Amino acid sequence: MKRHWFILLSIAIVILLFRVKWDVKKIYVKDYEIKEMVEKILTEKYYRFSFVDNEENTLVIEKDRVILPPNDIVLHLDWSEEKKEKARRLAESLFQEEVALSATETKIATEDVILERALDSFFRGDSSFFENGYYCGDIYLFLKDECVARYDPKTEELVLFGP
Repeated sequence: MKRHWFILLSIAIVILLFRVKWDVKKIYVKDYEIKEMVEKILTEKYYRFSFVDNEENTLVIEKDRVILPPNDIVLHLDWSEEKKEKARRLAESLFQEEVALSATETKIATEDVILERALDSFFRGDSSFFENGYYCGDIYLFLKDECVARYDPKTEELVLFGP
C-alpha cells in the first residue's frame, strides 16, 4: 500500500513540474540609461528575465515606449496629450498657476511608475493600466512640490486634496 502512495505522489510531482512555466522572458533595452531601472524593477518583483542583444520576439524598451511581442503592441510610457492637457486646464483654471503632473501622490516620479506598470502588463498579461496604447492611471497634480489634486483620465474626474 505504501508503494502505491509513493508512486501516486511521484506522478503528481512530475505533473506539477511540467505544468509550471519555467520560461525566461527576453528583454531588449534600446536606451542604456533606463536598463538599470528595468533590472531593478524586475528583480524586486522576482520576474525571470534576461537581456538580449536583438529585437526579435522580445520585449523592446525604449525611452518613451514599450513594444510587446509577438504582435508589436506599443505602450507609451505617458498619458495621451489630450488627457494631460485636459488635466492641466482643469487644475490651472482652479489654482491659476502652472501644475506639474505625476503618476504618484508622494513624489514627482512618472517614468519609473509607468514603466513598472508596463512591465507588469507584459509579465502578467494584464493591460488594465493602458488604453489605446497610452497609460490611463491617475494623474496627480503638484503645485510647488505639494500634491493638490488627482485627475482620473477614465472618468475625467478631478479630486482636490484638502490642506
